[in-house]
Amino acid sequence: MVAVPPSEYLLSGKQSLDTHQTSRASWRTAIINQIRGLAREYGVDFAKSREALLEQLPDVLADAVNDLSPIAREELAELLQNVRRVTEQHTQIMRRITALATQDPAYDRLRTIPGIGPTIAPAALASIGHAQQFSSARR
Repeated sequence: MVAVPPSEYLLSGKQSLDTHQTSRASWRTAIINQIRGLAREYGVDFAKSREALLEQLPDVLADAVNDLSPIAREELAELLQNVRRVTEQHTQIMRRITALATQDPAYDRLRTIPGIGPTIAPAALASIGHAQQFSSARR
């Protein structure tokens, strides 16, 4: 059995969490697209942002005057619950990623770069680590 340095365990954990975070974000986008598509079939449009959709959808579901069928209302309500669940999972994963990343001194150094924030820094650490595997800055 080959011993793996603790830093590689940390990197592996970051990579795993980053993969889960990316999949949750993709699932959330897919569900939101389903909501938009189904609602448009009944003449209901939402603003572009995810936040606006999540704010407007409960009002649309409660509005008895729009053309949504009872089945469409049920489906949209279920999709709304799914988006909220996946968003909560995504938020929990991001907390875990940030907590793990803050243990790494490279995280703070990355955060000093303009445009690198609390989301990008852990993702960069997860994907490239400390970049010691590269022989030069050009590779």
